[in-house]
Amino acid sequence: MVSRVRIPPPPQPAQKGRTF
Repeated sequence: MVSRVRIPPPPQPAQKGRTF
């Protein structure tokens, strides 16, 4: 629930061996 402070998005996990 965002009231005043915007919660930053969770850091993306480092994909090892997987390339997008």
